[in-house]
Amino acid sequence: MDLKRLCSAFALATLIVGGFSPAAIASSDAPTEMVSGVVVQYSEGVAPIARNGEPTGANLLRGTTTSEDLGGGLYVLKLSNPIEKSVARVWVNRMVLDKRIVWADLNLALEQSSIDARSFQGPALAKAKPASAPRSLVARPAVTSSAPDKARVRLTWQAPANRFGAKIVGYRVSYSSNGGRSYQTLIGDTGSSETRLFVSDGIRAGVSYRFRVRAITHDGSSSNVLGASSGTVQALVRTAPKPVFIQSGVRVGPGSVTYLAQSTSERGGAAKSQVRYRAVATATDIESVESSLCTATKCRFPDLLPDTSYTVEVFAANSRGTSSSNDAESVNDFYFPIQWYLNGQYGISMPTAWKYSMGDGDKVVAVIDTGIKAHEEIDKALTRNADGSIYGYDFVSDLDSAADGDAEDSNPNDEGGDAAGGSSYHGTHVAGIIAANHDYVGTAGVSPNVKILPVRALGKDGGTVADLVKAINWAAGEKISGIPKNRFPVSVINLSLGAREAVPCTGGYASVFEKAIAKGITIVVAAGNESRASLSFPANCKGVVAVVATQALGDRASYSNYGVGALLSAPGGEFSIGSTESPDSRGGILSAWVDETNLPTYRLSEGTSMAAPVVSGVVALMYSMLPNIKPIKVRSILSESVKPFAPGSTCSLGTDCGSGIINAQLALAKTSALK
Repeated sequence: MDLKRLCSAFALATLIVGGFSPAAIASSDAPTEMVSGVVVQYSEGVAPIARNGEPTGANLLRGTTTSEDLGGGLYVLKLSNPIEKSVARVWVNRMVLDKRIVWADLNLALEQSSIDARSFQGPALAKAKPASAPRSLVARPAVTSSAPDKARVRLTWQAPANRFGAKIVGYRVSYSSNGGRSYQTLIGDTGSSETRLFVSDGIRAGVSYRFRVRAITHDGSSSNVLGASSGTVQALVRTAPKPVFIQSGVRVGPGSVTYLAQSTSERGGAAKSQVRYRAVATATDIESVESSLCTATKCRFPDLLPDTSYTVEVFAANSRGTSSSNDAESVNDFYFPIQWYLNGQYGISMPTAWKYSMGDGDKVVAVIDTGIKAHEEIDKALTRNADGSIYGYDFVSDLDSAADGDAEDSNPNDEGGDAAGGSSYHGTHVAGIIAANHDYVGTAGVSPNVKILPVRALGKDGGTVADLVKAINWAAGEKISGIPKNRFPVSVINLSLGAREAVPCTGGYASVFEKAIAKGITIVVAAGNESRASLSFPANCKGVVAVVATQALGDRASYSNYGVGALLSAPGGEFSIGSTESPDSRGGILSAWVDETNLPTYRLSEGTSMAAPVVSGVVALMYSMLPNIKPIKVRSILSESVKPFAPGSTCSLGTDCGSGIINAQLALAKTSALK
């Protein structure tokens, strides 16, 4: 296998919002492909360092070699002087014959931008004494008239009587839905000393919950300390029904309209017999027709006019209120009209999907990319240290590519710049697609209430697969020598990057993804931008969600890879196609950016890098609704929750673009039905 160059599966071109002036994204391979190391997996019981103090297997390589732990049982043997790939391949072939080594491969190269800064690791400090239990915890239903179908609980309590001189910096809220047999974290850290809280995401109507609270304290000389648990309280919420999801929305002439059966929680906690359904069929220039001939899954219209097209709206009602299949969340962000991919004909139906969830602040998406920059749209979403600084990690190991004067460290800042000297804030753009705040300013993110963990694996000249492996293992909670364990457990990992040429996902590379998925993490990967009928590495890895990019007309974007293994498609944009629904978008995907003066702005881009975070945002909402959902179930729901490609399009005629274009509303409706 030849050494393959990897790049962020990014825009083929970009446009700046405002002046809409074009800006090219440079992408070039090194003139001579060189190898800087070999990734190895040792046999069970074999130490990574031999008795002579050298890395195990270093005798099979020439020159000075150092070893670095990548986590998950993988190590990279770094060469002091890079060598040509053909020579390195001979060495690797010799290494895999050694009984001490299970698997070995070249440390493939990655391209794009990233940054570094040394982390301080001082001596361990004694922990402060935990605070006593919070007192007088009360839980009450708090459903509002403005959102009668949204289950919400109001929690109040009194601060602990004993804090032992420490300051309360937050509270942890846990809940049980099985009578107290087991508890899971609802909110890991409220980030405030407030003793009143409203909780909604993750709360289901008709379920009896038990809640408990613990104080988080800090005494100024140690890390945060978790206090004793409060007593438990119970609450059961009943709401109006959720909107039904219509499976056949337009009828021609008499017949039935079908919709998905609702679960108990979707019925607002009411029994089937307590929910009434009715439907209204509307056609142009004639009187609407109402039907009460409805069951839990369909309404019959025996009296519709033949050869006449009707649009149908279904209403569900119980004693708490009524919902409509047309209900949608109001979005007032300034650039929302430009975001065709959220609500256009071949968009992902987000406004109706947001009626189910807008995300849980305890759910974390790791964006492994070029790092992050401060931006008004995503600052609220970023994981933070106790001092308010951004929490993440930088795994770019090459000093020149890191562009910050050091190697890997705890600073995930994106230094900007690429091989051509232009701006490249790719990770910030991706993060904005996922989690831009809904705040009447800028753009609307797919899952605005979730958290983003920024992890840097790409520098200005790229990175290596070893850097990527290490970043994935760290995000997934694997132990890595010399690096503090990730404090923010993730539900989703977004990889908007890929190899330009086909690279098999086997051996140690495959094991990285298998281990993360086994921990319950869904990994979403861009298919790649080479317009070929095969998926880039790591989109070709087993168990990941491989995403093909579509344009505004509902077909595959011309640059997007496709082929066997693609699970589904999502909007990635294409400037050459444009968007008739939103001409100002030029057919691109709008998100956060940073201008030449380092100030926050917005930018339109195209690429499978944009399609992947659209899906990651939806998956984050699925985890918000059902925290223990398994990656295999996520994949199943996603593949079944799609819109058809445009009639006559290349994807509709059999090109392997996956099962269809992701339909967020249907995906969340199916997730809700599992509750």
